[in-house]
Parts: sequence; C-alpha cells; structure tokens
Amino acid sequence: MYIDTKQHAKIVMQGLRATLLLFLICILSVFNEVNAQTYIDVEPDNYPAEIGNLNMAIEENGADGVIFRLQRGEVYWTEATIINEDYHLIIEAEEGDGHPPIIRPGVDIDFAGHHPIHAENDLTVRGVYYAGIDDQGAWNGNMRIRTEGHTGRIENSYFAHHGCFILRSDADNISWFVSDSQFKHMGQTTDPSCGRVWDSRGNNADSLVFVNNTMYLGTHFPLRTFGGTVNYFEFDHNTVVDWGYHLEIGLAKELVFTNNHMVNIGWRGNSGRDGTGYADHSVLTFMSADPIEAFNDEDRNLVIRNNNLGTMRQEYVQVLQDHWDANIADGDSVAFTEEPAARPFIHDQMMDSTGFNLQELGVLVFEDNITENEEELQFTDRPDYQNVVEYITAYLEDPSQELPLPWDRRENFNGDDEDPPFSGSIGVDTWRDFSYNESAQSFTAAENGFPIGDLNWFPELKDRWEAGEMPTNIEEPDQIATEFKLLGNYPNPFNPTTNIQYQLAESSDVTLKVYNILGQMVDNIELGAHSAGTYAVTYDASSLSSGTYLVRMEAGSRVQSMKITLIK
Repeated sequence: MYIDTKQHAKIVMQGLRATLLLFLICILSVFNEVNAQTYIDVEPDNYPAEIGNLNMAIEENGADGVIFRLQRGEVYWTEATIINEDYHLIIEAEEGDGHPPIIRPGVDIDFAGHHPIHAENDLTVRGVYYAGIDDQGAWNGNMRIRTEGHTGRIENSYFAHHGCFILRSDADNISWFVSDSQFKHMGQTTDPSCGRVWDSRGNNADSLVFVNNTMYLGTHFPLRTFGGTVNYFEFDHNTVVDWGYHLEIGLAKELVFTNNHMVNIGWRGNSGRDGTGYADHSVLTFMSADPIEAFNDEDRNLVIRNNNLGTMRQEYVQVLQDHWDANIADGDSVAFTEEPAARPFIHDQMMDSTGFNLQELGVLVFEDNITENEEELQFTDRPDYQNVVEYITAYLEDPSQELPLPWDRRENFNGDDEDPPFSGSIGVDTWRDFSYNESAQSFTAAENGFPIGDLNWFPELKDRWEAGEMPTNIEEPDQIATEFKLLGNYPNPFNPTTNIQYQLAESSDVTLKVYNILGQMVDNIELGAHSAGTYAVTYDASSLSSGTYLVRMEAGSRVQSMKITLIK
C-alpha cells in the first residue's frame, strides 16, 4: 500500500493542532472555573427577632471562589461558630465609602456565647468591623485558624472589645498577613493577662506580616509566640500605643522590625517572672535558637531599624514608684526587683548575652531608631492616659480584683450608649486619630524619609509609599562617608529593578546577598573592591517572584541588612 508521506504528515499535524486546541480550551475552561468568583450578597439580620444570616449563607454556599459580601452600615450576628473545612472562606464589605459592616457574636437560647469564626482552611476578611462583645455584654469573638499550613488575611478592618485575643493559630505552619487595620480594647476585667492581637499558643508559625496597622489599649502582649518559632516575621509601619506588655517574638528566623511607633508599651510593669524585674517590661525579646532543631542562630537575619521606640509616660512610672516606696517603707515585698524607671521599648537591659551574641554573629542589626525618650509624640487625638494610670493603681493595690479596664472614656460600658451598644448599632466615630505634627522628628525618620508608624494616618504619603515614590531625596552625592551603611533603595516596592545606595568609610570588597522569607539565599553578587565613598547599584530581580526579600551587604567584616519588596 502506497502512503503519501507528505499528506500523511499534514493530516497528523492537523490532528495534533486540533488536539492541542482542544487541550488549551480545556485548560482555559479549568482556569476560568478555578478563578471564577461568585458573590453572595448576605442580607443583614433582623435583630433581635432573627440572627444568623451570615451563618446560613456560608453553610449553604461555602466553596472556593465564593465571596460573601456584607452591606455597609449593617450588623451581622453569628448564631454559632462558623467553620470552613474544605474551602477558602472570604468575607468582605461591599464597595463604597460607607460605614463598614459589623460582625458580632450572638448568644443561643441558653445565653451561651461562642467565637464567630474557627477556620479549618484559608481565611480572608476585608473591610469588616469585627466586634467581640455579644448582645449580653460578654467578651468573645476571637478568630482562629485551626489546621496546619493555612493562611489568614486581614485587610482594612476594625477589631474591638475582645477578651483574650483576636487572631490565633491553633496548629503549626500557619501564616497571617494583616494590613491597614485597627485594633483596640483587648483584655478582661478578671484576667489582665489576656488582651492580645495574635497568639500562637506555642505553635510554630510560618509567616507573620503586620503592615500599616494601629493597635491601642490592651492589657497583655500585642503579639505572642509563647515559645513557638516563626520562619518570617515582618512588623512594618505600625502604631502601637498604651499596651500592657511587649511583643513576644523571641524565636524568629527572619525578623524585619521597621518604621514602627511603640509608645507607652509595658505600662503594667513586670513582676519579675524572669528574675530581672523592672517597671518597664517593654522589650522585644530575643531567644537563642541553638537548643532547637528548626534553625541555628547563624542562619538568622534580625533587623530592627527606623523605629520610634519611645518610653513610658512619667505618670505611669510614678504610680509604680509610689508602689515601690510604700512597700519599702512598710517592709513588705514589692512587685519589682528593681526600682521603677522609664525605659524605651528596647533598651540596654534587653541586650543580654543572647542579644550581644546575635550582634556579634552579624545576624542582628539595630540602628537608626529613636530611643531614650528623644521625642514624646503629641498625637492628634489619642485616649486620655489617665485611664491607664487608674488601671495601674488598682492593679498594684489588688491584682486579683475585677479591674477597671483602661478603656476609652469616649465610650460608656454600662451598655446604654456603649460602642458597640448591646442593641446592635455601632460606629467608628469613637476611634482615635494617631496622626501627628509634620515638625516631629518621626515624620521623616522612617526608611526613605517617610513618617514612622501607620501610614494610613497620612493618606497622601501612603499613596506615594505604595507607588514606590520618595517624599525626600536619598541621593547625597557630596556627602562624606563616615561609616559603612545601606542608605536605602528606590523605588520600593519595585518591578523588576531597584537602585540600592550605600556608603563606605574605607576601602573594602563588597558583596550583595539577597534572601527570601525562608532565609534561603537567592542571589549572591560580588561587587568587587571599592574605595571610600557613596555608591549605587541597580539590582535586577527579574528571576524572582513577588515578595519581600532581605538584602544583606557585606563590606569586609561589616554587614548591613535591609528589606526590599518586589511586586510583579
């Protein structure tokens, strides 16, 4: 049998093209199906006659790609804990500029409370007011992820009146990404050791990223790892005011702690549980990683830069001092093993052997921070500090009593005109304003000349920051270099190139290394021998995926590090 090979090849190619076309159509169909989004517009509850519309909508329609959209200015009462077992739960506010929708826990017929959301898969919440006080006045409302390896994303949301913690990780390798949100009023009258924004419950975390948030008035740790490790912890451009204890992120492999306001942190004092008690327990703790198997100290990168670390107000210290003096005069034991004193958020006593060892290893960078009460900020509209003074006084007199929580007197907690009132209406008009004067040192003290703290208080500058623009010019060609220093990069965020500027005080061989959030080196560039002076190198990240990276520049035996953000 004769076969025309050319015709046969043509037929085969036509068949292959048809098969390929069908394959591409199938792939496109699957892609569209996977990426399709279905919006479920949830009707608000008819409180108090009916509650639980959000529960019902999620129970009936929960699936990947479904977004539950809530009406602005309305209240959604949960009648039981919402659980998503096998899909990514997304809850967001409808578009617009109105008041955010409110999610609040209700109570059942036996007046038993509950926590509104316990996620067993990924969770995203956008533009929502999440109030933890139920309609009977009890404080509930925490939001948990309970299964390993999942992610929580909180964007542009409000959280208030939560008894022990708001966000919690109940398993290992959970990540939280929290941005452009506000948190206030965390604590319990019966247990001031509660009152946290996030808690690991001792589980090992993958990534924790908090950017452009404001947190104020809480009685315990804003964030607590509780002995767990964190692969990557980024705390950038946050404003934290009047919080009882410090941030407890002791075992982070990668730490980027930059551009934050830490004001009056640690006002509850320290009872000496670590054997070195002092009035201000406001430190970012360091712990050695050597005893654990997850990573070694030599593998860590810890950067603390361009923060206003502040101090306690002298009024707070005076209450502690009066307690000290009274007990010494009576011959009684005191709550502190050292006489009270105002100290910045990070101070010399924090730099124990672990901290010094990390610095000597070249893995801990601490620089360009405002400390030692160099500047006490005058925020535009912050709560009266006297509320906290009254709380400290009552706490020292009898820590076991039901304490008058140091909340904002702008709100009435008797239930009649409280924010949020038990009746269900709520408003953000009682939230404070933590912007501050442009003449303050902090206004240009963040990286690249931006204000320190939550940039949402400076909307125009935040727009420029997000666009990678610069409020000030970091190029200073006539500057005489007096030390080895990374001066910053522009633009940041960037795609795909950015200019990294640095200065050398003496001749050195220079190397540029780039690490991802897992601490893995993704680039290593030998820049060669340099004489003293100011330089800039263009870094091309075309081969990298979007994300935050740590630049580590070595000049001889000296090391400088900084964060860069690639957005493609």
